[in-house]
Amino acid sequence: MAAWINIGSKRNPKRRGMLTLEWVLIITVVVIGIIGGLGAVRNATIGELSDLAEAIESLNVKTAAESEAEGISGSTPAEVLAEGS
Repeated sequence: MAAWINIGSKRNPKRRGMLTLEWVLIITVVVIGIIGGLGAVRNATIGELSDLAEAIESLNVKTAAESEAEGISGSTPAEVLAEGS
């Protein structure tokens, strides 16, 4: 049985090097993919947040108190918007 253990431990060192090379290539491809994916997520997030900011900015409706302070007649936001058009 001891002879069998010695035979098994004498594996080809070139094959071990090939496994290492394969792992390095796989990890390199995965890292490049992760970096590209994170860039795409960043761009999509910035785009969505820009759209959200524009939507919130378009909701900037003056209240009756603000319109009276500026001298705009009209007591409701709908009237203020109608006058602005």
